[in-house]
Amino acid sequence: MIKLPKDFFFGAAMSGPQTEGSYNVGGRLRSYWDMYSDMEINAFHNNVGSYVGNDMYHKYESDIQLLKSMNFESFRTSMQWTRLLDQDGNINPEGAKWYHQLIDCAHENGIEIFMNMYHFDMPEYLVKRGGWQNREVVEA
Repeated sequence: MIKLPKDFFFGAAMSGPQTEGSYNVGGRLRSYWDMYSDMEINAFHNNVGSYVGNDMYHKYESDIQLLKSMNFESFRTSMQWTRLLDQDGNINPEGAKWYHQLIDCAHENGIEIFMNMYHFDMPEYLVKRGGWQNREVVEA
């Protein structure tokens, strides 16, 4: 039998762009992946592009319950800039509220979240301003 260390987090890993879905809900902006989907839709299985996720945006409570039912203690996901920021780089209140609800729900169910701050979801407006080569992106 393999024993894990006491401080080992047993959980799942996912990304915001792959799981949240609801790409045009709650003030979410278009991302790099949305742009790529429009340009190369045939590169995606069944031409679904980046727009389809697991709809964690609407189903986060049942998703958290599913993680709990599997005895997971944690999950790693990402906070999408496209949901959290508005076109001017300010906090999108709807996006911030949703992330607070997600985190609260996880904690209420005894699940720790490890939040990745970037997972290939740069907002389109920052890509068009030069992407990572623009200091504005680094500051964001």
